[in-house]
Amino acid sequence: MSRSTWSKVEKFAVRLPSGESSVSVTANGNQQVEVIVDIKVVDKKGYPVLLTQFDINHLNLIDYNSGARFVDDWSFRKSLPPEVSQVCPVVPGPLSQGQSFSFWVSTVAEAPVSIGASILMPDETLITTQFADFASRVECVGTAPISYTVDDVVFMYENTSNSAAFADGVRMDQDNYYFTLKNGNPVVSVEWRYGVLNTFALYNQSNRSIQQLAWPLDSAQKQTIKHQSATTTDAYDIKVNDRPGTLCFTRMSINDAANPSVETVDYSVTFRIIDDKGNYGDFTVSATNGFNSIGLSDYPQS
Repeated sequence: MSRSTWSKVEKFAVRLPSGESSVSVTANGNQQVEVIVDIKVVDKKGYPVLLTQFDINHLNLIDYNSGARFVDDWSFRKSLPPEVSQVCPVVPGPLSQGQSFSFWVSTVAEAPVSIGASILMPDETLITTQFADFASRVECVGTAPISYTVDDVVFMYENTSNSAAFADGVRMDQDNYYFTLKNGNPVVSVEWRYGVLNTFALYNQSNRSIQQLAWPLDSAQKQTIKHQSATTTDAYDIKVNDRPGTLCFTRMSINDAANPSVETVDYSVTFRIIDDKGNYGDFTVSATNGFNSIGLSDYPQS
């Protein structure tokens, strides 16, 4: 890997995208905050030079106070996490202005740290933003992570919609249950542990069928519920997941005077939600009240 021919650092600064001097990051090892390093290097004649890949590999974040690279409790990565990989991590500016590089910082420590940067010059000299010529740093504070329980959740019932009578007399009634966090953080990911998706509960009586369904976060806003009556197949379009950052469950009650179905299913669905700061909680939904409603509980049960 080739080295470039630069011999002097003219600009070396650490900053946050917001322009603020400090930022907080949840100390769960999951949330990552962006720290940007701006650098301009020149050759012996004073002409700006682009860093080579070798130089970039030796551009690092450091603890501003000790000069040491991050280890153990604090870490950083130069490549973006997969969920934001569509953003370019290296943003060259005009050559006369230098280059800018993004780093992604995470921690498991509930403590503050001052972040600086270092680079290894072609002559093996280590330059840092601790130098008086640069004196640049940002503050990052690790804050306590949250482990969510049902006490932190709003599980809101909604009488969502009722169909008109179909030609065979069947009627459908939809109730949605919306899972949100009381602190307002959006749910950005759901990991389904076990259970049956989408239908996790099904109960049939002589004149009624009840279905309970769990919807993935990325499911379409419109879903079609079908029911086989004695004479035909009825289809009813319903709305789900029409609220960003919210998990949706549905209870369908289907009134059918001659219900031909006899199958009954009763599974609990356990899942982990993750918010936009990397905090998580484990929960279970299950049929309650004779299959007519959906209940939420912590998993595992305390």
